Amino acid sequence: MRTTIISVILGLAFVTGCSRDQSEELNRVKQENADLRAFAAPPPAQLDSLYPPIAPAPLYQIKMFEMANPFSGFILKMNEGDREGAKVLFESFRKHYSELSGLVPEWKKSFPMAPLDELERLIGQGEPGKVMEAVGNVDMICQECHVSNLPKVQYRYHWQDFSTISLSDPVTKQDLAFKRFMLTLELSMVGIEIEAQNGNLEGARKHFDNFRNRFTELKNACQACHESERKYFVDSEIDDLLDNLGKALKSSKPDPAAVAGLGQRIGMESCGKCHLVHLPAAYAKNRWMMAQKETM
Repeated sequence: MRTTIISVILGLAFVTGCSRDQSEELNRVKQENADLRAFAAPPPAQLDSLYPPIAPAPLYQIKMFEMANPFSGFILKMNEGDREGAKVLFESFRKHYSELSGLVPEWKKSFPMAPLDELERLIGQGEPGKVMEAVGNVDMICQECHVSNLPKVQYRYHWQDFSTISLSDPVTKQDLAFKRFMLTLELSMVGIEIEAQNGNLEGARKHFDNFRNRFTELKNACQACHESERKYFVDSEIDDLLDNLGKALKSSKPDPAAVAGLGQRIGMESCGKCHLVHLPAAYAKNRWMMAQKETM
């Protein structure tokens, strides 16, 4: 009888332990999913009021600079041994930090006060080594928030939305959405290589003419966002590559490998490098738009 009771107790303890482990694992997974959703989500809507076009200037960014300058100045003064000057700058930093913490309610938890309290205490004690260690803890607050939020804030408020841009296709004379226009541009480039490989010179030359005309239109479209002349991706070096590709196709017997090589260089130096800069923001905006439609 005693052995049976002990077995039952041990069994209950095992089941309880497993249940607790499963519950902890479930909570961990839920938190990870919540963190990932927050990481992938657009910035809080409250931020719209602090950036153009609603605000006259990027007010949140300006306030960040107003906070960052005294913090860096405080470190400078500590390194110079000017503890009184450092205290003044730290208080200025703390004031701006507190003000910023209340501007976007969703980010309030990203502005903990305990690390600042600890740093202030150590400043009063005057131990530079410990102070700089505490500075690292405060800096980590900024870094963690920036890693999660800085890219998407830049995507939302610095990069314009390609979906608002349309271009006139010089080949079909139709107005096309930017995405559709880029597809026609790609098809023209692919057509050059395929027809050259098949020995269809007229077809390859026609696709080249189409590509060049569309590429010129794309170059003009850069002005939809950029106020200055573009000196890369669509510059004279790319024009030279296009000239060389056109010359290669004018030969009575173009070398398909040479044609493909020039096409690849254009793809790498123009298309590829431009995509490295612009696609992350474009895809983020598209993902946010699709997520918003799913919730409607």
